[in-house]
Amino acid sequence: MRIKFPLFILAALMLAVPLWAQDGSKGTIVGTAHDMSGVTGTICGTCHIPHQDQGTNRTLLWNHATTTNTAYTAYSSATLNATITPLNQSDTTQQTSEAFYSLACMSCHDGVTATNVVYRVPAEATSSTGPDANGFYTIGTATALATDTTIGTDLSNDHPVNFVYDSALTTADGGLYTPATPNAAGVGYVRAKTSGATGQVTVPVLFNNTVQCATCHNPHNDTTMPYLRVSNTNSGLCLQCHSTT
Repeated sequence: MRIKFPLFILAALMLAVPLWAQDGSKGTIVGTAHDMSGVTGTICGTCHIPHQDQGTNRTLLWNHATTTNTAYTAYSSATLNATITPLNQSDTTQQTSEAFYSLACMSCHDGVTATNVVYRVPAEATSSTGPDANGFYTIGTATALATDTTIGTDLSNDHPVNFVYDSALTTADGGLYTPATPNAAGVGYVRAKTSGATGQVTVPVLFNNTVQCATCHNPHNDTTMPYLRVSNTNSGLCLQCHSTT
């Protein structure tokens, strides 16, 4: 038997999401590539669920199926001073920590898991089948990601994620800005916090002093493509962390 939940309850989601709740209006997602209503029949419900989420091994009230990939190849460089912990879906610690702010993105963008597989079926889903052997349902019609949005599981040629960015790193590197002290929710900022017209955070965000996919990307707002927190014109985003002095 499938379990449905009504869309209006999803408004309560952001009260329990310390990360993306700080991104201002979520209405900016409507009509973007992350608006999955044309595929699954629901905007919010493809990723989030207000009740009975996947349990202690998930965060963000996550509804979308997490990737089945258990390990990613991390970036490395002889000049890298940070210590990177490779993303690993089978690591239960990562599933409940700041690393999930990258793993959540990879649940679609690694190209391994279908975009329309969920834990609970939203009431507005156009159709559903399941559950499968892992307890997940397929809703709506599957759609493939565009080639330029499929990152894959080899992250060795991508900006590193899941590493601590703190004063020790900035001292060792010599070319980074020292981050601000995280707030009570563990969310910190590389530079002084500012907000855009819709209230979204417009500077790189740190999660328990770590860099994750959502450090540079705001998944709910693509005003500055591709979902960047600030424009990278003249390397504007890069220079929020990297100092030229």
